[in-house]
Amino acid sequence: MSDPKHAEGVTPETDEQTDARLATLATVETTSATDTAATDDTSDGQMPTWLLPDKAYQVLKWLTLTVLPALAVLVGALGPVWGLPYTDAIVTTISAVALFFGATIGVSAIRANGLTAS
Repeated sequence: MSDPKHAEGVTPETDEQTDARLATLATVETTSATDTAATDDTSDGQMPTWLLPDKAYQVLKWLTLTVLPALAVLVGALGPVWGLPYTDAIVTTISAVALFFGATIGVSAIRANGLTAS
């Protein structure tokens, strides 16, 4: 009987292959970070090629993926209990802001990935 975890005709990866693949990924991530840092130089008077600095990207990512969705759920759950007026409007506004931040950091990430790929 065949192993259901593996597709027909595909051999599973060995530990050595997995280690090599992970080492390659780590190298790519390190190289990408170095390349991004190199593009931050604006001493030539031109506009930098990135849209968001790394610190702003990390803060917006944290806000977008963690804080704002949790805040929207908290307001949506506790607003009616405590008689908060316009609870639906507040939740919609928080969600819209989270979507805006998500789009902003998404464009920045796509732009950064495009720069490091070339």
